[in-house]
Amino acid sequence: MKKSVILAVVFLMVSTTTFAEFPNEITERVKSSIVAIYDGDILKGSGFFIDSSGTILTNYHVISDNQYLWSLSFNGKRIKLTRLWEWKNGDLALLKPSNENDKKITHFSFLEFEKEANSYIGQEVAAVGHGGGFWQVIKGTIKGWRYNLTIRSASSEYNFNAIIYSPTILTYFSGSPLIDKNGYVIGINSASDKLDKSVDFDGFFSYAIPAYDIKLFIDDFDRMSPLVFPAYHDKPEDVEKNSKNGCAWEYTPEGKWCKN
Repeated sequence: MKKSVILAVVFLMVSTTTFAEFPNEITERVKSSIVAIYDGDILKGSGFFIDSSGTILTNYHVISDNQYLWSLSFNGKRIKLTRLWEWKNGDLALLKPSNENDKKITHFSFLEFEKEANSYIGQEVAAVGHGGGFWQVIKGTIKGWRYNLTIRSASSEYNFNAIIYSPTILTYFSGSPLIDKNGYVIGINSASDKLDKSVDFDGFFSYAIPAYDIKLFIDDFDRMSPLVFPAYHDKPEDVEKNSKNGCAWEYTPEGKWCKN
């Protein structure tokens, strides 16, 4: 049976909802990699850097049809954003800094994904997000998993595999990372049964897309983008050669380049 839940579209203040023992030094360490995502003056959700060139992972429903996207980092840096890769049905999106930004920003602190899928029921986790002018940490535990969860909003429907955990995340936590006690990303927060208050009651949960499925989404981008976004990956004269023969990727402050 399909279950409909509320989309979570979220101060560093640690939430008073701390139902699990989770090392504060880890949440302090990862906060520099988290961003708040805005459309103009309107806060839309959260996101986080996944490489040193500034690629941001978030939920598709956070950016949807928004036109004037920019991010605010923990240290107060504002970065104009450009859409890079989207999967609407799977509720995932990649963004990158636009060419209009200060060129002095050459390196971004980023989060790494778990090396292999080894999450378990009862595992202690933390969601780190932004909203309302504050950074917030919500600590909890994994309760289970759901295959092909259906999430409905007023105008859209999303389907994805989900890590189920409690307590519930709050408004604007969508797109924030769900991390383990080592600081690795095990999922991206996407939805919650209750947005106005973080609660740890039976029947109220948060839902995160697991890292394994996120990696498949990013792999699709790496595979297809030399053809779709050659300017991002390839030097212009190498586009045709690299799209046919494959690439050895090199990460630089200017982006991710293809060298063969």
